[in-house]
Amino acid sequence: MTNLTALQSLRDRVAKATGPDRHADTLIAHGTDGWTIKKIGGKPHFSHPEEVPVARDGRPSNYPSYTSSIDAALAWVERVLPGWRVDCKRLSAGWPGPSAVNLISDDDEPMYITAHAPTSALAIILAGLDALIEKEKSDGTA
Repeated sequence: MTNLTALQSLRDRVAKATGPDRHADTLIAHGTDGWTIKKIGGKPHFSHPEEVPVARDGRPSNYPSYTSSIDAALAWVERVLPGWRVDCKRLSAGWPGPSAVNLISDDDEPMYITAHAPTSALAIILAGLDALIEKEKSDGTA
């Protein structure tokens, strides 16, 4: 899913999320992060080019919980937008609470992306998708 329409569709889904969304996680994994599904012994196994496809206990490995895990969301940004800096801010005293995220590219002409979402993980993913969309619009490299 590296074309503009598919990225925008995924962005729209994430923007509507109010919390973790495993279907969106699947779309992010397959569309932007290189994950594939392979059948091993008749069961689906998720694999990433940089990771072992089967967990140590023999169960299928699973794609990250991008929309619920700040760590997974940050790791995704590092993979799909290398060199970009992430700045997160919570917008309320409660936890979890609404968050704002700024992504800043490390280019000669920096690009600044800001996103707001109900959780930090969603805000990070939303900002990352916005950055990929802008990159696709400007030079077709998303």
